Amino acid sequence: MDFFVKSGAHYKDTYDLRELIGSRVVSKNGLVVGKIVEIRAIPGEFDIEGIVVRRGIFKSNLYLNVNYIHQITAEAVFLNIDPSIMLKGMKVLDSEGELIGKVYGVLRKGDLNDLDKIIVSSFWRRKVIIPVSAIRKIGESILLAQDYHVNKKYFWQKP
Repeated sequence: MDFFVKSGAHYKDTYDLRELIGSRVVSKNGLVVGKIVEIRAIPGEFDIEGIVVRRGIFKSNLYLNVNYIHQITAEAVFLNIDPSIMLKGMKVLDSEGELIGKVYGVLRKGDLNDLDKIIVSSFWRRKVIIPVSAIRKIGESILLAQDYHVNKKYFWQKP
């Protein structure tokens, strides 16, 4: 192969983007988000604008802008965030450790990864919308602030 390089990286220092299809996408905390199914670019430009990630059979795909990508390797793409929608299914505990329910939905600020509110549901209780200001810590579960008290409304009670 003949090389023509005026400036920038040499051929041996670049990736074939087709090989990234099917690669794992890993969040900031090491959770596997899914696998790359598309690499997106703006027409007429050579820069990567984002990637489309397949999360699984029953989960919707994600489009992640290049600003959320920390590093690209031959084996995986590493993000500089934990996508907020990955909170779905996490347990939510009040400040005393009592289980409130699980995250049913995530409300974000527009298309950003910034969390606005979470929707929590449990088997017997109605869905509760909890603002991000009421969340003290997010780890293996979501812990609510001490000054936030969830109204215990059950499905058989009137709203």
